[in-house]
Amino acid sequence: MLVDQSLSKGLADTLLVEFDDIHVEFIRSLRQVLIGKPQKRKSVREKSERMLQAGERAALTQFYAHHPRWRWSTWNIFLPFVTQTDAGRFNRLVFYKNLRLHIANSKRVEFVEPRKVFAVTEHAFERLFQRLNVLNAFQVREEIHDAICISLILSEAASQLGLQQMVVPTKSGAFLCHFDADDHLLVAKTWVKLESADPVRRKVDHAAEVILSIYRSMGQDKTVARCIGEMPIYSDLSEIYLWELFAEALGRIDWLRDKYVPGFDAVGSVWKLARKQGRDSPRS
Repeated sequence: MLVDQSLSKGLADTLLVEFDDIHVEFIRSLRQVLIGKPQKRKSVREKSERMLQAGERAALTQFYAHHPRWRWSTWNIFLPFVTQTDAGRFNRLVFYKNLRLHIANSKRVEFVEPRKVFAVTEHAFERLFQRLNVLNAFQVREEIHDAICISLILSEAASQLGLQQMVVPTKSGAFLCHFDADDHLLVAKTWVKLESADPVRRKVDHAAEVILSIYRSMGQDKTVARCIGEMPIYSDLSEIYLWELFAEALGRIDWLRDKYVPGFDAVGSVWKLARKQGRDSPRS
């Protein structure tokens, strides 16, 4: 079945509703974990297993580590929050927020207010469904797993290098992103498949290949998990040092310094022209 623009809008809308449900259900599980002090190592393990199961049910990206004898466990969980924008109902924004916890024997669970680390527009999800040509929301979440991990590094690289846009690779494509300097995060504006014959897409392919090559050589999400797992939970994720591995290569890609501009939308342009002609046509 071919996923066209109309169908992709419905699929993206359903996914964002699902994100709202995930958020509510996961927060309910989190509140149970936060109640009381774990008095024994067994309690630390039980709370940790509850967190793990809740994250897996919601198909969340999450990193955790624990003491061999369960004296403590630490968590970094990336939870989607759906927000409205000034552009209206069908141009919502999904913020992925990093939720950090520390569960320790005989101590209250330490919990840090979730911080925004990556954002994806509703339009980008629409294009992901359409260009990936899938109907399954799970496939979309799997597609962007590594994008959430690598966005932490690339947003810091954009900040340090003075870049205004960024390519964030996924399994079979890439998000084209604007760097929001005020919120210190990347905002995915659209999604494209790689290996395109279009000249504009070829430069995106090149940037994605450069980034993926470095990401793979450094150990991918395992290295990201270890890096942020070693940071105190109250530290700022802007302190992540891995961006330095990408600095030289990204600094040579000049167009990343330019302001993000939406690409030409042939289908959308036809509809705009048709509406304009309808308004301008003489009435009988």
